[in-house]
Amino acid sequence: MKIVIIGGMTSGTTAAQAARMIDKKGEHEIIVLERERYPLYSRCVLPYIISGRVSRDMAIEFDEKWYEKHDIDLRLETTVTSINIRDRKVTTDQGEEIKYDRLVIATGSHDRPKYEGYNRIFNLRTLDDALRIRDVAKRSKKAIVLGAGAIGCEVSEALRELGVEVTLVEYFDYPLPKFLDKELGTRVSKVLSENGVKLMMGTMVKDVREEDDRVVVETSKGVIEGDLAVSALGIRPNISIIEGTGIELGKTGRIRVNEKMETNVPGIYAAGECTEYPDLITGKPIPVGLGSIAFRQGLVAGTNAAGGDVSFPKGVLNTRVTKLFGVEIACVGPTTSDLKDAGIPFRSVVTVSKDLPNYYPGGEDFVSKILFSHEGRILGFQAMGRNAGLRINVIAASVLTGCSLESLEFLETAYSPPVAPILDPIITTITGALRIVRGAKKVS
Repeated sequence: MKIVIIGGMTSGTTAAQAARMIDKKGEHEIIVLERERYPLYSRCVLPYIISGRVSRDMAIEFDEKWYEKHDIDLRLETTVTSINIRDRKVTTDQGEEIKYDRLVIATGSHDRPKYEGYNRIFNLRTLDDALRIRDVAKRSKKAIVLGAGAIGCEVSEALRELGVEVTLVEYFDYPLPKFLDKELGTRVSKVLSENGVKLMMGTMVKDVREEDDRVVVETSKGVIEGDLAVSALGIRPNISIIEGTGIELGKTGRIRVNEKMETNVPGIYAAGECTEYPDLITGKPIPVGLGSIAFRQGLVAGTNAAGGDVSFPKGVLNTRVTKLFGVEIACVGPTTSDLKDAGIPFRSVVTVSKDLPNYYPGGEDFVSKILFSHEGRILGFQAMGRNAGLRINVIAASVLTGCSLESLEFLETAYSPPVAPILDPIITTITGALRIVRGAKKVS
């Protein structure tokens, strides 16, 4: 059997790896077609390429020898231009036609808007993008970052580490608006500001252009200038090759897949940022945008394409984390805005507690917000502070397995004065939510 995988980044290479693990005798031919000149690297590492924390060579997760070792035919700098479903073949930009028995589409996404042909205006989508930004930034004094999502905030930090003055422009009123709610977002604003990032929140970008050796950005609040600009305004799926094929798109304009990562066309699977999948809490299809989800989708797609039988969970949690200037911000589940859009009633509690016992030196504030149903079901959780990423994983496991607030009230968490208090910050937040649930039950 011949398995062709379009895309060699996280979901594509993971699919190839999973397929080979199923086919331990090496009977399947596995071909990976990747348009970039590099084998697998994580796009999440790109801001750290800019800062210099990670080198180009360090960023490569699997080199070409790895693919050879596992008998996977990796073809770099190869772009698929069309898919012929009837004849089960794909055509590349080099005019080659490649037959397949199973096809995995892992084409990823691209930035929008695209800035091509500029010397000082950049998207951040590839390893080469990051290297170019770093090169220009090292010779610059002022930078403008467009978009204060996770990538925009991380790029701002990277540029500050290079000694560059940074102005961060965002349409919403606070950074990470699709990541968390305003209570924590305003605290993120403070972290950024305290570390020298100039914030322009609630600001619309009208135009971006180069003038000689400068970048000029017109906004709803005036004109700003810099030596370079990095756009992190959002992404769009790479799905042009499926036009006219009969492969169905979902409500978000991305490829719709089931729990097997199958499309509506037999023998064709899809995974990663070119797909949509239901949110576990709201049930609504959402764009896949996290590498952690793309990885797991790739495992399912590759396993099933090779003859295995595994299923993805019925919904995604969107468990997400970032770290800005030493502060961890982690969330799981929908935000307040997401729940309102889905028409789901909820309540919320925000707590601020110490992450070490009061008597032990070095304790820091840990801020949590929990979103929960009137019956005590956890809908979402947002956290900011030391070890927020590890703590949010406890909540993620609880949501996935359907644990209620009451079932977590007496969760036995680890305690030692230099590590954590006897009542962990997440349990403090859960206790606060339970008071509201129980109070409402008494009133009713």
